[in-house]
Amino acid sequence: MDDNSGGAIGIPVFRLRKSPGQISRMPLSEQARFRAYNEWIETEHRFDRDNKPVDKHWFADGETLLSTLPWRHKLLSYVLNAMFTNGRNQLAPNLSHEDAIWFIERVILPCCTKAILLPFTMQDPEQESPFIISAFYCLSTALKGLFERTHRLSDLDAAFTYHRQLLCIRIPGRISLRRSQLSREFSWLVHQKINLDPANEGAYLDELVTLSASLIPTHPVNAQVDAALVHFLEALVLLVCQLGRRDEWSNRTEQVASHLCVFLGVCPPTYRPQLSMMLALMLNESGLPSHDGHMEIAALVGGSFPFLPSESILRYLASLHFSDFLSGTSSDPEEVQLSWNRIALRDRSMKSVPDTHLHLIAGALLRRHEQFGDESSLREAQRCLEELHRISESGSGSSIASELRLGDLAHSYTIRTIFDGVTGAPSEDPMPDLDVHRRNLRQIKLGLEALIQTGTGDERNRVMSSLFESSSALCSWGGVEDLDLCIGFLKYWQDVLPRGHPYTRVNPQFPQSHLSFLFHRRFLLLRRREDLDECLSMHEATCRSYRPGDAWKLGRLDQWARLARENNHPSAPRAYEDAMLAMQRIVESGPNLQAQHAFFKRGHAQGTRTSLDYASYRIEKDQLQAAVEILEHGRSLLWFMMRGLRAPVGQLRAVNPDLADKYLSITHDLESITTESSALHRPPSFVAGSSGNPIRSIEEDVFGRVFEEQRRLLRERKAVILQIRTLPGFEHFLADAPFHSLQNAASSGPIVIINHSEWRSDILVVVRGAPPVHVHLGDHFYRYAIALSSRLSKARGSEGGLDSDEYEEALRDVLHELYRLVGRQIINMLDVLGVPKRSRVWLYPTSVLCSLPLHAMGPIPSESESDSPERYFSDIYVCSYTPTLSALIESRARTAGCSPPDPSLLIVAQPDDPSLKDVSKEIKAIESVPGIPVSKLVSSKATRESVTEGLKGHNMVHFACHGLLEEEKPFDASFKLHGSHRLTLLDIIRSRAPNAELAFLSACHTAELADKKDPDEMLHLAAAMQYCGFRSVVGTMWEMADLDGKDMAKLFYGRLLSSKWDAGVPIAERSAKALQFAVQKLRLKKGMTTERWVNFVHYGA
Repeated sequence: MDDNSGGAIGIPVFRLRKSPGQISRMPLSEQARFRAYNEWIETEHRFDRDNKPVDKHWFADGETLLSTLPWRHKLLSYVLNAMFTNGRNQLAPNLSHEDAIWFIERVILPCCTKAILLPFTMQDPEQESPFIISAFYCLSTALKGLFERTHRLSDLDAAFTYHRQLLCIRIPGRISLRRSQLSREFSWLVHQKINLDPANEGAYLDELVTLSASLIPTHPVNAQVDAALVHFLEALVLLVCQLGRRDEWSNRTEQVASHLCVFLGVCPPTYRPQLSMMLALMLNESGLPSHDGHMEIAALVGGSFPFLPSESILRYLASLHFSDFLSGTSSDPEEVQLSWNRIALRDRSMKSVPDTHLHLIAGALLRRHEQFGDESSLREAQRCLEELHRISESGSGSSIASELRLGDLAHSYTIRTIFDGVTGAPSEDPMPDLDVHRRNLRQIKLGLEALIQTGTGDERNRVMSSLFESSSALCSWGGVEDLDLCIGFLKYWQDVLPRGHPYTRVNPQFPQSHLSFLFHRRFLLLRRREDLDECLSMHEATCRSYRPGDAWKLGRLDQWARLARENNHPSAPRAYEDAMLAMQRIVESGPNLQAQHAFFKRGHAQGTRTSLDYASYRIEKDQLQAAVEILEHGRSLLWFMMRGLRAPVGQLRAVNPDLADKYLSITHDLESITTESSALHRPPSFVAGSSGNPIRSIEEDVFGRVFEEQRRLLRERKAVILQIRTLPGFEHFLADAPFHSLQNAASSGPIVIINHSEWRSDILVVVRGAPPVHVHLGDHFYRYAIALSSRLSKARGSEGGLDSDEYEEALRDVLHELYRLVGRQIINMLDVLGVPKRSRVWLYPTSVLCSLPLHAMGPIPSESESDSPERYFSDIYVCSYTPTLSALIESRARTAGCSPPDPSLLIVAQPDDPSLKDVSKEIKAIESVPGIPVSKLVSSKATRESVTEGLKGHNMVHFACHGLLEEEKPFDASFKLHGSHRLTLLDIIRSRAPNAELAFLSACHTAELADKKDPDEMLHLAAAMQYCGFRSVVGTMWEMADLDGKDMAKLFYGRLLSSKWDAGVPIAERSAKALQFAVQKLRLKKGMTTERWVNFVHYGA
């Protein structure tokens, strides 16, 4: 009786047993053969019972038995089957190299060859075809394994030929041989041929493309024939994706795409999802540039992804590639990944493999939180990981999930750290055993190629962990020889790792990032220039591997620039330029201003610092104009982006009104999304996941929906801008302004830029019609400025606050030190430039200087007896601040060529607030000034809606109420109106005041930074008033004394509206002198403290 059972390697296992009675009835010669066969099989069973593999003697007995059997004897198939099955099972991972080659060459190859060539006949004819195909597959994989061990090209060629033929024939369902595995192995074989002969990689690909063309039917055919062709095409698509996109291969990928289109028209519906996904991948690899092309790809993916077989390699490829399908070189692949995986998770056909999608969703959500600080995403990721743990414990996870594993333990640790404040303690481990780590690296190297090709995701993760542990230990504790060992190993890894392998997709920065560290370590030890070159080359390669909108790229670029500059390497400016570009892209990556600013909040502010460092680098090279451009384009990025949404289009409308209207429509919608906050803060609703686990549905992912809409509008805006730039005279529409344009900011007086960088700090003075001039502030200024800012902040937090003697003393010391460190140099420079005293001067601080009262530096020594006993910088010059040169230019351009409007003042005040006892007197003081019509929104009339509307109808506004500030929450800064009403910074940004001239913010904190971690963004209420249209703004640097409001109002407006001064000058442009006058008078008031008069600052025209 025959015993047919499935073998562990996908090959039918046949055993023949005959009873003694049956054997006795045979001829004598046959009796001897069958007794010998039974004894031989019984020996195999004894090995099985003892749980031991058969030995070489058993195989030798099998060869002897084969030699006694005639050519067509029925026992031939059974003996051969037993031999190559046991021979294949002998190839355990711990088998020695020599024994493995012996089993392959002496057992597996001969047995498989005989099984294929011998015209044997089985008792069951239906078993013959599966047996031969299984033997054929065993022969092919044996040759593949032999090549892995001997690297003989003849073995590779034979395995390649057999695998290709297997892909093109029908495989009976009785054989548990997966086509997907066959496709992967075939792709690996082609990779090996390309690696050995890279000059002919195009020829190998051409051969496969030609073969696919010959196999494509032009009319519907048998479904089983289609299945073979589908998997052959799958292998071809996998190969193209692994080799990567190349311009010179575009014709080949287009040919494959055209073959797929033909096949899609004649194949059964069963295979259309696979073919559609293949077509999408090929269109993506061909670099299809058009918007319609991307839409076609998105449609193909959307229609096929939910219906792909659960274990298909195409699902894996789609997870790696589909971020590009919707937006070409997209900077938001995580959002696209979230969308598609949520769709797949909710689809009923996908319920069997939820862990794959949960892994991807959790990873994307954690990266969203990492970049934008969205807490709901963090909580959802926690739920995903809890569900993954449950699936893992139940043993019901899918095998492909191991290929896509995102390190759920690491993610869980990240979540616990964020929510619970857990921090890792420093390691107290003794010096490691370096010999163990050296042996570990050598062992990994021996099995690396097999691991890369056939290892599971868990195995690869363990090897990666072991690799990092060993190389880090050797780098930290070892010598030069150990560094050489690590570098050699990682370069070998780099050489054998196929392009497009999961490592290069999931972790594209490896191994370059680790190599850069090792080369730097060796450079520090040996000081060899070639090690520095290699280190920086690896840094650059690592930076190139990041996506354009990846926030982590900034840290790597900063390291590259820093290391290059320290060693005077020519790649430094390239690193700085890339960092500037990355910063601009990252800031745009969030769906609204709050999400965009979260980037800074979460520790990635090195991008802004990099702009200051890059400017110092250009100053060092005496490239002062370039330094000014860098500071302008690398600071206040949020305001720069927002101003781009309100760019004037009057000239464009005169040339092409339709294009102007289209641009305005897009930017209006984009501004609405960018300044919106409530939609993203809505509590999410949830739907049941794969097993009752609450997973947020795609319909309820508000953040994702807003993000997707913003991405669409950004793409449309970019396309319109490119169209506008094709018009004569608009070639530089919304392009970064060059220095000769920025210089227009100095048309009414010099701008003093103070660049604060750890490399060097300098003063740059921009004047009209001449190159900028500069003076170096000395090597210690950087640290001194930080110390002054820290001292002032500490004194404010002391008992008594601003009213304390401690703060008064600290403030006066800070003002004195500022004059000594920077004020004296500025005055000397302005004297050399011939700038008269009492001229307008604009201060342009950077970094920590943004929160220091530079306008009040002093006291300045008297030049004559007639001078006042104490003079400060704002006494010698009429001081204003500007966040950027562009903001100053824009504040003047709003009224260029227009006659000044009649003055009208809106007072917004809360006199009924018991803590503001002098506001009523402040209102009366303003009303007493002749020559100005006054409107009032006071007490209950001052609501958010009424104030927003009132700003549009007046060219001046005076706020007399509380100003509220929340630390590290700049967008929550607000004016406290009636009851629970607040006019927030975002409300002001959303407003438009077309006729606005002047805003006097007589409230606390209106020019104070809520987020001290990123002062260069200048996010405060005064800057928001400038953005919404007010050409000049008076604000306060900290809390304001209520009793000063009425005095300042009377003095300021009396001087501003007096016919004796500055007749014919627009109100906005004479407000700085009015403020100077009012502050000087306020200082003379009895009992006046320094902090009360220093508090008032002027921004704008």
